[in-house]
Amino acid sequence: MYPDSPEIPRALEKYAQEIKATERESIAFKVKTATDLKLWHSKVGGMPYLPVGEKYPCDSKGYPLTFLMQINFSEIPPLLDYPTEGILQFYINETDDLMGLDFDNPTNQEGFRVLYFQTIENDESKLQSGVPNSESNSEDYTGCGPLDKNCILGMEFYREKQYITPFDYRFDKSISFAHDYDIVDVYQEALGTSGHRIGGYPHFTQTDPRVNHEEFQEYELLVQLDSDGNGILWGDMGIGAFFIHPNDLKDCNFSKVLYNWDCC
Repeated sequence: MYPDSPEIPRALEKYAQEIKATERESIAFKVKTATDLKLWHSKVGGMPYLPVGEKYPCDSKGYPLTFLMQINFSEIPPLLDYPTEGILQFYINETDDLMGLDFDNPTNQEGFRVLYFQTIENDESKLQSGVPNSESNSEDYTGCGPLDKNCILGMEFYREKQYITPFDYRFDKSISFAHDYDIVDVYQEALGTSGHRIGGYPHFTQTDPRVNHEEFQEYELLVQLDSDGNGILWGDMGIGAFFIHPNDLKDCNFSKVLYNWDCC
């Protein structure tokens, strides 16, 4: 069962019906330092799950991308339209000051990569035990990625309901007080959600990238990884996120995922 819906403060009671109409379910997660993670466990940083013979993802110059995180869906509570098994991985480019972000084509996976393994191999002898080192393989290496060196974090998942965030491009159309900044401040203080998340509504420090790309306005949040005090920092306290079309999510097609990160 999901927890109760977020409590709407008295100052927003007159808007309760329209706020409640935006409610969504999501899976939030916390991260913590871990030393006993298996290759197939959900994690941020560390060694990714890669079967022997699987080519490690590289950028257009042939340099290895940096492993960011992976989610083992058998470890999370069920979420509508998400897989219930398999491992979803995210890699980004640390040899690029933009960390693989392509403003003109944010689904271009030359500077980042999303991999999905539907079947999980638990025999470690059939899995790769190391990853290429971006620092030693590229003269262009900048080390500008969001993870501290040697960052290895486990994930703890929990269910969380959300109302639409003021940062979502649909907020203006969904909420009647969207242009009353004093009320929006009350809303954000009481009901705004950032942090690490699977599904639900995204958080941004700048602008929702979907607002300027009509072809991506049906995309929904896939996974969001926020800056925190555990070794994750996107620029100046920013946030990274990946988005997907609902039909692609249902089909487990992660070839057209949209990647975005921003910071203050």
